[in-house]
Amino acid sequence: MRVCSPANTLLCPASFAGLQSIQARRAVLAMRGLRWKETTAMQVVHQSRPVVPRDRLIRLPDVESTTGCKKSTVYQMIANGSFPKPVRLSARHVAWSEAAVLQWVQDRIAAASATGAEVQQ
Repeated sequence: MRVCSPANTLLCPASFAGLQSIQARRAVLAMRGLRWKETTAMQVVHQSRPVVPRDRLIRLPDVESTTGCKKSTVYQMIANGSFPKPVRLSARHVAWSEAAVLQWVQDRIAAASATGAEVQQ
């Protein structure tokens, strides 16, 4: 069943112009196989915004403090393919996606709790 609301005027019949009450509007919609849905202006605004994932880049000191691993261990795990690769910012600067590092930490915690032991590097 299609939905007619104040926010969706394309589905609303043109005969709504003379109808004052919501009950009369609902009756017209029911005859046409539609139903009325109340929406507020705030709901319309929130429905129209695209969801943008938020992430930030963190530098090596933050990676070290988040993971508990030092620089040599982080780069060794990158070489082994067991840690997220950094993003190059310039010729001499790299950073990591905070979401990727936090996901790596959560994966390590899940692996450790699944086996009931510490995870090997």
